[in-house]
Amino acid sequence: LIRLKSGVILCSYDYRKEPSGVRAILSYDNGETWDTNNIIALCEWEGEPDIGYPVSLEVRPGRILVVYYCSRQDSIHIRHERKTKGSTPEGLLYTKFELE
Repeated sequence: LIRLKSGVILCSYDYRKEPSGVRAILSYDNGETWDTNNIIALCEWEGEPDIGYPVSLEVRPGRILVVYYCSRQDSIHIRHERKTKGSTPEGLLYTKFELE
């Protein structure tokens, strides 16, 4: 969990049902409730990759960097064009996105 400069709490987490991936969710009331109608899919994979351990950082107001692990053998990445993605050979990946 991180508290953004706006006061909103962001929780990034791995999702282990099809499609597997990393997601984020926001709370506008200090974690009392979560905006389940607007879950943010940061990355999605077909198959069952070993994925998780997301860590988030607000690099500037509203701009979030999420770093996570993924063993990509036998998995197919489903792309999201509005986000910036990258990877390293070690299986560490990242996604940068902006909150609207």
